[in-house]
Amino acid sequence: MSKIGDDLVKDGDRAFREEILGDSLKKSNEFIEGLLMHGMKQGSINPEINISMISYLITTFSVNLNEYYIMSGANDENAMTLIKEMLNLLRNGIEVKE
Repeated sequence: MSKIGDDLVKDGDRAFREEILGDSLKKSNEFIEGLLMHGMKQGSINPEINISMISYLITTFSVNLNEYYIMSGANDENAMTLIKEMLNLLRNGIEVKE
């Protein structure tokens, strides 16, 4: 199964990849939208964001982080570091804060 995932990431064409991941991507977007809405109600998420777009971007980041993990040959110990880096990017952006 891991070989199939590696091949999908390395050699899979986009249409096939979307066919395989399609339902999962939709469910991920819906799940993240729910989390963002909950965060907005609690006051921890900016209410001016485009929930649909941000959910899509987070899902895309997650899929691409998985691809990066596979392609870089990272080990399981590095997985949490990569996840923390992605979350830090989402929270703080790339701009240097003064």
